[in-house]
Amino acid sequence: VCRGCDDYGIQHNPARCSQCRDRCPDEYINVKVRLGPFTLDQKQRQRSSQRCRSQKELLQFFVEPGTLDGHVITFPGMASQLPAAVNGNLHLKIIQRPHDTFIRDNDDIHTTVSVTLRDALIGFEKHITHLGGYDI
Repeated sequence: VCRGCDDYGIQHNPARCSQCRDRCPDEYINVKVRLGPFTLDQKQRQRSSQRCRSQKELLQFFVEPGTLDGHVITFPGMASQLPAAVNGNLHLKIIQRPHDTFIRDNDDIHTTVSVTLRDALIGFEKHITHLGGYDI
């Protein structure tokens, strides 16, 4: 929202309001409506006199190793701004993709390894590439 760049401001300060060309979305105001003996609050759409502009914001965040599926990262006040309204919060939800080799169980990871009866009885050595890229 371009503060002060309403219809009046654009005419009197064109240099400041040159990027504010788009009209903001309509505003909703509460109006008391009388129906017989009752009074109701009703939301009514009103054309906005404010001007808006689109602005891209780069948000950086760090997802810690071991973050669980469904974890939500919140950026307070970073949602779309509308006239006469408080900015909402932006919520990012972590969605875990399934892995070809490993299965996650809370803080543990599991994998299935095929072992012959002979190897199980006399012992064996097997190298598995971990998620970090090293062999275990």
